[in-house]
Amino acid sequence: MESKHTQVIVVGGGLSGLTAAAYLARGGKRVTLFEKASHLGGRARTQEVDGFLFNMGPHALYLGGEARKVLREFGVVPTGRKPKPTGSAYADGELHPLPSEGLTFLRSKLLSRAAKMELLGFFSKALLLKSRDYAHVTLRDWLNTEFRQPEARSFIEALARVLTYTNAPEYQSVDQFLTQLKVYVKGNVLYMDGGWQTLVDGMRLAAVEHGVEIVTCGSVESVCYDGARHVVKLANGVVHTAETVIVAADLSTASKLIEGGQNVSLQEWSASAKPVRAACLNLGLRRLPEPDNKYGLGLDAPLYVSVHSGYARLAPHDQVVLHLMKYLHPNAQETPQQDEQELEHIMDLMQPGWREEVVAHQYLPRMTVINDMSLAAGGGLEGRPGPEVPGTPNLYVVGDWVGKQGSLLDAALASARTAAQMVLTGAPAESRHISHKTHNAHPEYQLSGSR
Repeated sequence: MESKHTQVIVVGGGLSGLTAAAYLARGGKRVTLFEKASHLGGRARTQEVDGFLFNMGPHALYLGGEARKVLREFGVVPTGRKPKPTGSAYADGELHPLPSEGLTFLRSKLLSRAAKMELLGFFSKALLLKSRDYAHVTLRDWLNTEFRQPEARSFIEALARVLTYTNAPEYQSVDQFLTQLKVYVKGNVLYMDGGWQTLVDGMRLAAVEHGVEIVTCGSVESVCYDGARHVVKLANGVVHTAETVIVAADLSTASKLIEGGQNVSLQEWSASAKPVRAACLNLGLRRLPEPDNKYGLGLDAPLYVSVHSGYARLAPHDQVVLHLMKYLHPNAQETPQQDEQELEHIMDLMQPGWREEVVAHQYLPRMTVINDMSLAAGGGLEGRPGPEVPGTPNLYVVGDWVGKQGSLLDAALASARTAAQMVLTGAPAESRHISHKTHNAHPEYQLSGSR
């Protein structure tokens, strides 16, 4: 049987895998990355449909988070603009002006005077709250304790859904919401020209520049440790050995690949996981029937609507890319067809006549947004596993469910950075130190989205 050896093998070519590989190669390691698909990026891919660029559901880069620091370190600087959260609120089956800021908040008829006072009181102190103090508190319990006015609770719950993409207040840790709120306030978010594919392309260029060998259509069947080294078997029968393996995959996949599914830690992590999922409707329109109504948020329903092409180059000239999403509860009973009908209904309200303008349509009924939500029962962000896999030397996992830093892409890239630093220094997670300085040897890739 054919066998090859390298220092580090990375399994998975999404953004976390590419980032871990780039860090390790820059640190002098010989790295081979295997991606089972014919393309890199995973859920960060952007697809072109009839000239429209669709992300796999609505994506936004938090400018105040860890992901941006990591990307800048490798010279990956996307272009685009910050969206404005002004538009419509969906409540009681009707549309109302969204009480997001300024006069729309003060004049809102959706919020009573008492609710406005409660919300103003919360926002005045929110940035001073210590997120870790609420790690074991569910969002639902906290809302019921913190807010006496139902409208105020609904408003904050809707805000938590938008910031964390999670619709499970009885499970979710308040820690995650407060952390994301602070990150948002620090820098807002960016809709990217060319979509998230620009990040994938940028990190691929950085990885290749530093010497990473990237193998697509390289499906890994198993990862085992023989007492001296890791043995990685591919579907084509080729066996690779390595001193270190980093698995950049979801919990279920990682658990099945490693040690024949017998790794106790991964079994426990996988069994307790609650993935965050959403129903996503991507639309390419010739025009917006209501051009001023670019954003919609459900206050009493877990719905989101945003015209991403209003802030980023994603559509042919003067046309529109619009993303809709329903944040799915882990115990949701609705069918994918019912979810799609609900999304289409809010479009009927926000953009009457939109059906006649459709050029491109894509429905993703059960998109995984996060592989495991931050659970109050697990201690919030501090309670997340990894990157080290206990019991097996030099084995790590990375992804949006790993490590103590950030959520969504921030968690994925921060965990990749942490794992790479642990490999390079041999230091435990508690003593890691990462430099965020951009190295002059690596010029910025100005990502304008032209493809």
